[in-house]
Amino acid sequence: MAMNLITLMARQMTDFLRAHRQQPQPQVSAQGGGLKQYPQEQTAWEAQAQAQLQLQQQREIQAQLQASALAQAQGGGPKYITDLSKALSIEVKILLEEVGKLRDERRAMQFEVEELRVIRARYGGPPSTASAGYIGGPYGTNASPQTQLIPEPEPGPPVPPHPPAPGAWRVVHPPPAMRRPAPKAPTKHKKIAAAAPAPPPAVTNPQPNANLPAWAQWRPNPLLVPASTGTEVRAPPPREGLFGPKTPPPRR
Repeated sequence: MAMNLITLMARQMTDFLRAHRQQPQPQVSAQGGGLKQYPQEQTAWEAQAQAQLQLQQQREIQAQLQASALAQAQGGGPKYITDLSKALSIEVKILLEEVGKLRDERRAMQFEVEELRVIRARYGGPPSTASAGYIGGPYGTNASPQTQLIPEPEPGPPVPPHPPAPGAWRVVHPPPAMRRPAPKAPTKHKKIAAAAPAPPPAVTNPQPNANLPAWAQWRPNPLLVPASTGTEVRAPPPREGLFGPKTPPPRR
């Protein structure tokens, strides 16, 4: 019984596998046709994508060219061109400075050479020893015309020698001693001045003349002379405003 069941199960499995293998054949063949068409579709898609990419790159390049042309028209330019122009301008400036220095040195050397030539032409020797084109000059041996020298005056009679100078030693006598004068006795005038002054004489009223009238004989009494009181200083009156006296300020 067990063996029969095993053989039956084996037969069923083999039949199932055969049926399973035979059924998917048409599907596999159909899928195989689709797989054959896939490489063609892939190549077409790649070509289309590449064409779109090229078109996009062309548009980007065109936009960059337009932007650079616009920047150049406005006075600007790419950065590398600006940097290159700056570097070139710096180099040219340095070269011009060096050329200016060389020119100044050349000019200074020319001045020195000309000064040496002038000195050699003025103080040089005869033509035989001097270089071509340079004569001895006005101070040379062959200078012409020669100036006539003024003859020296004849010596006069000999001058007698000066007497010897006196010696520097001197005898200095000391000055006489100063004597103070003796004090003098006070004179008579000083004694009178030193005395105490006498009191002033009393003022006496002159006797009126009896022959004069009464009004002419009148004399003021010196005891009743009024004393001077002086001038009194009064405070100035308060200033009044335009519309009357000012109002006093309020009390706090």
